[in-house]
Amino acid sequence: MREIENFLIDKKHVLLFADDKGISFIQPITDQIKEKNLSFELVYSPFEPSEKKLTGWLSNQQIGTALFILAASNIAQKVYQLARQAGYFNEDIYLQKIGNGHKRVFCSKCHFMNEVNNEEPFHCQNCQLRIKPSNHYSSYHHAYLGYPVFSRTEECNGTFKQS
Repeated sequence: MREIENFLIDKKHVLLFADDKGISFIQPITDQIKEKNLSFELVYSPFEPSEKKLTGWLSNQQIGTALFILAASNIAQKVYQLARQAGYFNEDIYLQKIGNGHKRVFCSKCHFMNEVNNEEPFHCQNCQLRIKPSNHYSSYHHAYLGYPVFSRTEECNGTFKQS
C-alpha cells in the first residue's frame, strides 16, 4: 500500500474508488491519468457499498491494475481489505483515508494498538514507551509501526535513556 501523496502511476489501467469525502481529492489523479492517456474506471459511492459489489468489481480487473482508494477511514479500510483478498499487491494500492483523523499505531515493544490523531510522538497506552508513528504500514496489524523516540541529552552508560 502506498500513500496517495506520493503517487506515480506506472500501470496501464487504473481503478478509482471514492466516496463523498474522497471525491474532492481525485482531480490530481485524473489529471495524471489523462496526461498519460491511460484507461481508467471510477466508482463513486456516496454511501457504503456492498461487499458483494466491491468484490465483483475488484475481481474482474486485469492483473497489475493500479487501485486508488479515497474514502472515509472505515470504508477505505474495507475496500483495501477486499482488494488484498482479491489478489492486489500492496504496491498496486494507493490509499487515502479521509475523515476522523485517527491512525492506528502499534507499539514496537509490546504491540499494543494505539489510536492517535496526529504524527506527534506519544506514550504507548500499555507500556508507556514513547513512540512516534511511522509511514510503515503493517497489513498484518492493520496499523502503522510506532518507533521508539529517544533523547540524546539523557545518555546513560553508553545507551540512550528514554525521555
